[in-house]
Amino acid sequence: MLASACTLELDPEISCGDGYVDRTAGEVCDPQSPASFENACQDIDPSRTGVCDPTTCRIDIHACLPSCGNGELDPGEECDPGSEPPSSPDAFGSQRSCTTLTPDDAGGAYVGGETNRCRSDCMWDRSPCHRCGDDRIQGEEVCDGNLDSVEQFDAFCLSNCVPPEEDERPEAVRCGARCASDCLGYEIDPDDRRCCIPTNDASHSVIPCCAFEENGVCVTGLGGG
Repeated sequence: MLASACTLELDPEISCGDGYVDRTAGEVCDPQSPASFENACQDIDPSRTGVCDPTTCRIDIHACLPSCGNGELDPGEECDPGSEPPSSPDAFGSQRSCTTLTPDDAGGAYVGGETNRCRSDCMWDRSPCHRCGDDRIQGEEVCDGNLDSVEQFDAFCLSNCVPPEEDERPEAVRCGARCASDCLGYEIDPDDRRCCIPTNDASHSVIPCCAFEENGVCVTGLGGG
């Protein structure tokens, strides 16, 4: 009776993890026997160590593949572009506020911007992120410190200085505007509310020249508004 009992095959689900690779039960490795799986990634990525699935005693091929791009949010990753639809809301989310991201440089924390592109290294793209006050125009910023977007500045001044019903609209207007606290636009400087037509532009019937008017053109001089 003892001899026949020793010849009984254990259920693979029970025997997996006993340190013995029972090939008759379909096992190809055993998690308690590192030698049975440590070279399993040799043909895919020799730098990685194989993993034996503890429930099936078969090689876990995913352990041999690069984690970035596998559709899962693995340790050290902020996102993963590897599958559609997303396997995890945290991995893919339609948008991520830059204020929640750790900067990848020494420039300090981000104060605004949103990103929705996952880079090939499974980190969020930080190009739309910005830090207002670092004298660099980044992301959605239109100004920062002494740097301005001329187009945005001109558009702001035109909308604030020229009434919408004005028939004669000048090409450009200068105004006492300053960069807003979030660097995403402009605001009127309360200590400098002037609006004027810049030098070399045609004078206007309502808005004075910034310098001096001569023959219908604003020129450099001592006059002006």
